[in-house]
Amino acid sequence: MLAWLVAAIASLLVVVTFQWGRHEWRHKQEANRIVAAIETENQEELSILLREGSDFRLVREWFGETALILAVKSCVTESGGFAHDAVRLFVSHGANVNEPGTLWKTALMHAAAGGNWDLCITLLAHGADAAARDMVGRTAADWAQHEGYNRIASTLRKVDA
Repeated sequence: MLAWLVAAIASLLVVVTFQWGRHEWRHKQEANRIVAAIETENQEELSILLREGSDFRLVREWFGETALILAVKSCVTESGGFAHDAVRLFVSHGANVNEPGTLWKTALMHAAAGGNWDLCITLLAHGADAAARDMVGRTAADWAQHEGYNRIASTLRKVDA
């Protein structure tokens, strides 16, 4: 009788572990699709994924940064067209514009450090906090100044005041 019970419990554990693994694999695939859309700056794919209900919060779990921060960091042009649209998309789907990523840096800090003034304005318009501090106490203005973007730093300090 005891052997039968042990075998049944073992079988149940195998099934539960398999189901959990499938669930985690699906989450990772979902996060990968979102990151791929960001990396290729494919706004249409990103829009479809979010409209279908893909959970962009999974990106942080699997990649360490929020999807919003990855979109801001992907901005390689001064105009940052894709990043602006991605910010709007993520915010409209409930993203917290002030959610910190690694080292407690926010999306605004990344935009400021990258010297993208227009993207800073977009983030501020969506509620980014210019006074937010990273893990060592630096603000977005500090990051801009550190990277040599003194105009952005000066303006962000005025916003912060």
